[in-house]
Amino acid sequence: MATAACVSCAKAKRKCSRQIPSCQRCKGRGIECAYPPPKSDCFVLLQDSASALENSPFVLDEDTTLSMRSFIGDINNTNSTTLPLDLTLFPCDSLLYQPRPVWFLMPETWQVGYRPMGKIDVSAFCNDDIKRLVVDIQGWLKNWTKTGCNPFIHSHLYRTRFPGCLQIAYTTLSSYINKTDSNTGIILRVMNEQAGALIDNKEIRKDGQDESNSITNTAQFDTLEQLARVHALLVYQSIGLFDGDIRFRHLAEGRISVLDRWTNEMVECASRIELPSLTPDLQDFTDASLSHPFNYNTESTWHTWILAESARRTWHITKGFQSLFSILQQGQTYCPGGMNFTFRRGMWDASTASEWETLCSKVDVVFIKRFEAQDVFNHLSPRDVDEFGTLILETTYGAERMRQWTLEKNVG
Repeated sequence: MATAACVSCAKAKRKCSRQIPSCQRCKGRGIECAYPPPKSDCFVLLQDSASALENSPFVLDEDTTLSMRSFIGDINNTNSTTLPLDLTLFPCDSLLYQPRPVWFLMPETWQVGYRPMGKIDVSAFCNDDIKRLVVDIQGWLKNWTKTGCNPFIHSHLYRTRFPGCLQIAYTTLSSYINKTDSNTGIILRVMNEQAGALIDNKEIRKDGQDESNSITNTAQFDTLEQLARVHALLVYQSIGLFDGDIRFRHLAEGRISVLDRWTNEMVECASRIELPSLTPDLQDFTDASLSHPFNYNTESTWHTWILAESARRTWHITKGFQSLFSILQQGQTYCPGGMNFTFRRGMWDASTASEWETLCSKVDVVFIKRFEAQDVFNHLSPRDVDEFGTLILETTYGAERMRQWTLEKNVG
């Protein structure tokens, strides 16, 4: 029996049986089980580091190093995607090398920025524009049931693991989309009961505590599971808040604070994602399964970007969706803020890791906050910004500014 938990269990903060060669959790999941090396009292001597580097099996060849430069971020510059690679030497029995955080995992990029005035100037938005934005988001959710993806749920996000709570929401939304006059009431009742069951889930309310008392009650969930429950509740809210049934709207309004809290917890969890590596296979798409820092690889980096970018986009959608409801209901709302995400068209729709890496190396991915987007209007055309970025720009600056931008670039 090993003296310490395996890398995968330690990363996931799960109990490890510490059996050799594979613990029960890793064996059940069919993933590689690796234990950390035993602690050593010795360190690699500085004068020996050059020769050890030459013989290390983890040294990257020149071609690999050059290909990685395109998406390794420098710790002092969060806006660049073409910065030099830095390898750090760790004192231990053998030499291990780990790159600095990539550009999309920098701590600063998870910070929420706000517009100076705090409140949104709703005079820039007419009711028809706001209703259209709501319809657009609802349309994205409908597209998800048909294609498995939309501008904030990536096609690869749930490809290998589809949490049960989201399976139920998916089925409920599909039923709602195909409802008839005679079964609408039944579907709304099912929707409301499933939303209540999701919130009351004992696995989420750890140790029987009220989750509103502590943000740490969901610490046992990884980022993918956090995303799934937010997506599930967003589905129910998109129905409950806007269906038109007064009773179910009242019940949905009571869940607004829950969705807001879950969204914050999801981002807090996502902000702790670390640079992964390529495991023997990527069948278990979780933070924990990508936990070995030795085999840095474009494929695993792309999957990590998908997870992080999905969290960022989902945060914007849930915050924005509830702000739109507040404007329609009360005529005002407070600015939810904004965090970095990628505006550049093609990044989200890249179908392979190599396609994604090529974009990172050849173009500015425009990884900025929504309130820093004035440069987007100045230097890019509408065709350079993807569908998600376009909607965020419109919710930030209004439909009229978007029309002016289109005319300016067409004239130019």
